[in-house]
Amino acid sequence: MVSQLRIVLLLAVLLSVTARGQEPPGRRVYNTVIGEYTIAVPEDHLMGSLPPSYMAANTDEDTSSVIVFFSGAWLAAHIDWYQPVLNNALQGVSVLIYFGHNEEMRENKAKKARALWKGEHPFADRVVTNDTDANTGLYIIRMTPNEDAVWQQWQLVPYLPDRSKPFPGNFWDPLFCSRDHPPPIIKDAKPYTTCTPRTEVNEDIAFEFSIRSENLRIKDNITSYLAAEIAQWIISRPGDDD
Repeated sequence: MVSQLRIVLLLAVLLSVTARGQEPPGRRVYNTVIGEYTIAVPEDHLMGSLPPSYMAANTDEDTSSVIVFFSGAWLAAHIDWYQPVLNNALQGVSVLIYFGHNEEMRENKAKKARALWKGEHPFADRVVTNDTDANTGLYIIRMTPNEDAVWQQWQLVPYLPDRSKPFPGNFWDPLFCSRDHPPPIIKDAKPYTTCTPRTEVNEDIAFEFSIRSENLRIKDNITSYLAAEIAQWIISRPGDDD
């Protein structure tokens, strides 16, 4: 479920337990410093593969980020119509949170969207058809002509690009997806589509996560709820003492 997220360096970060009045009684929360930000993450959103006293964190001169986890059960309990079980597996969401680079990421996203619209590098080989995704109705733009690949990349868009017309800017928001085929040894396995939405918590904190296309129809509900939840974790950020 983090297959489309950037691989993040796992660093051992010593955390301390903190109590926050808005948290339910008995819910443990862990503090850590990510770049110039201090956040408090509830224990149930720590990555399950790590002990509670450590988190998946990456901090360097170019980026500050952290991975947290929302279980399928948690999402189903908080978000109407979320499908937690798909292909006989519980579908949680791993979320990669970025700190302090929203403007740069916005510019990069707009640059890639413009290139996709015009069919320019790195999307010179894109294939535009009238095919749509069955779960969302969005149009599919394939990144290569090879439809037989075991793993395919594509973009889902609200309407097809037309290079003879001006780029519509923020009104055209491509969604990066991949089509995966489970190993043939799995009986009755079906191909599935995973997409990676990205959104902003505020002007300097953003996040991205991978979800199955079956849950894309409630993407806005998922992103808004996650943004509100993550916003509650922020203890301090640059400028708080100004």
